[in-house]
Amino acid sequence: FGGYGSYKYYKQFYRYDATTGKWIETQFKGDVITPRFFSATGPADNDNEVFIFGGYGNESGKQVVGGRQYYDLYRINLQTHTIKKCWSIHPTEVFVPANNLVLSADKEYFYAMCYPHEIARTELKLYKFSVKDGTYEVVSAPIPVISERIESDINLFLDTKTNQLLCTMQAFTDPANSTIKVYSLNF
Repeated sequence: FGGYGSYKYYKQFYRYDATTGKWIETQFKGDVITPRFFSATGPADNDNEVFIFGGYGNESGKQVVGGRQYYDLYRINLQTHTIKKCWSIHPTEVFVPANNLVLSADKEYFYAMCYPHEIARTELKLYKFSVKDGTYEVVSAPIPVISERIESDINLFLDTKTNQLLCTMQAFTDPANSTIKVYSLNF
């Protein structure tokens, strides 16, 4: 879903067809998600559903128009191909989520690594959001990050065997060179 390239923000959904080895655009109905990148996705609290949270973009999809942060949560049903907006919040701080979100065992919260992407030398923090209404709190110490290039990549995973969240960070200094770091956080 979504993304950025050629001075545009995108809102299309694609699915991978393993038999043909091709990506196929998939149409959805229901609520509309505006074009964006820097969104977090992860499993929702029901089978065959995923959540998409937040991002950065604009309604037109054109970068020249500018961009803004989105702090909204959508429920995507992969069987019925429907989108339902759950909520939108208005935090006083500025941040975007990293790529993934992790759902709590009770399915009442999700966790996302968030940071102000427009600041090259900044900090990641783990946020805990309510699935019901978007209330949130920061639940980790800050992790320093240098994100000077758009290719930089941050992900969050849950290791159920060790009960730890793993944050992987690939920071590029130029298109050919990067540094990879892995952080563990008690869950």
